[in-house]
Amino acid sequence: MKALNIDQMLQKRREEVGSKDRFPVIVNATTFWLKDPTIASREWNDHLADAQRNFKDGVYDETQLREIMVDLYLAEDKQQEFVDACDAIEIDPFLAIQMGLQNQADESGKKSYRKFSKIIPTP
Repeated sequence: MKALNIDQMLQKRREEVGSKDRFPVIVNATTFWLKDPTIASREWNDHLADAQRNFKDGVYDETQLREIMVDLYLAEDKQQEFVDACDAIEIDPFLAIQMGLQNQADESGKKSYRKFSKIIPTP
């Protein structure tokens, strides 16, 4: 059995996608790069799990969770621009993130991200 070379896999992804841990989505004619949770750090995944748990437990409302998701999935310097782009085409940023995640899963043949829709509310 051939060993999985994660270094090589990440390099190939960087060459093919343009990033080792993000993927592009276009909103209102602007390209944004969303974090790919399947290639994220422990700290990032822990933060995501905490946010989902806190929403489920009623600690966060939808507005707070939306802000956290934008914070998690987008680079800090692109967060407001992403929200503004979503607002310009009248789509919830949360839904745009979910759509991007599902498209990424469909395109790459990865396990579906639909499990998040049980925790992440849709309008």
